[in-house]
Amino acid sequence: MSETFIDVDVQATRPSGYGWRPLTLDDAGALADLLAACAPVDGETGPVMKTADVAVALARCGDLARNSLVAFDTDGRMAAACWLWPRPRLLVEYRLYVDGRVYPDHRGRGLGRYLLAWAEARGRELAVHEGGDRPLVLRIDFYDRSPDALRLFERCGFRFALAEDEMRRRLDDPIPPTSTRVALSFTTWASATAERFFALYDDAFRTRPGFPNWSKEAWVAAFTGGDAFRPDLSLLASVDGVDVGYALTHTEEVAGENAAWVVQMGVRPEWRRKGIAGALLASLMQRYLLADVSAVWLGVGADNPEAAKLYRRMGFETVRRRVEYGKA
Repeated sequence: MSETFIDVDVQATRPSGYGWRPLTLDDAGALADLLAACAPVDGETGPVMKTADVAVALARCGDLARNSLVAFDTDGRMAAACWLWPRPRLLVEYRLYVDGRVYPDHRGRGLGRYLLAWAEARGRELAVHEGGDRPLVLRIDFYDRSPDALRLFERCGFRFALAEDEMRRRLDDPIPPTSTRVALSFTTWASATAERFFALYDDAFRTRPGFPNWSKEAWVAAFTGGDAFRPDLSLLASVDGVDVGYALTHTEEVAGENAAWVVQMGVRPEWRRKGIAGALLASLMQRYLLADVSAVWLGVGADNPEAAKLYRRMGFETVRRRVEYGKA
């Protein structure tokens, strides 16, 4: 197989015996098969990506011809693949996410190390042209990997960055009663309320580790710009005209369920421990029921046990843990 791929200064030896080229959208089926083959070996608990899901993931890479690389064995079968995509709206860093897999039978031959080195070299090239003065940060975002993969990440200079538990509850179970020390009113998302939602986000999360310092325009585009966003199911909680909490909702089909994701929820620091988060979540779930949602998902940082305790009290159970490793 001919080798046609973007040549960057990779600080690793390319394994011999393979053909190399960029991924294309026509590879979505073969890549889905690669992911499926790796899942049981890696103990994968995340959602299984079908061909259509893989095509969507590849599309966000932008220029696949420059932002992906795949290795084929001598029989023309996909042995390994790597792809990366930017999160360009962050003000404090130029962040690139790296994903990839090596077919189990081809592990131990240097493919993973080479692909990570290639991704880093390509990332530095992208940062020069698109990152401006922002420092480059590479992230690997995953649910499960084998111990060998984690050792590979660390040998290549990646370090643990964060862990987030994804929790779920069905809505055919009763919504627990909640009580607050204050009287709450709720307002749904609209262009006229976007500034208020953003101000609350900024106040609620600014002191959290790794705060990305989004601009309002970047935050709005990132969390409300897609088809999954539900303005009618996204709430601003207020007390006597003072905004105290908020939540944003996306909806999608997950494992055959009409699911709602609470993609972001926060309460202003001075208004915490007053029952606001629980009341806000209960109000969301009541609205979800009216919208024919059957299950609710949310994520909570592994370093935020108080929030996790609230969610368990509200009937949520941990399904899986998402982890990120990073390299600056």
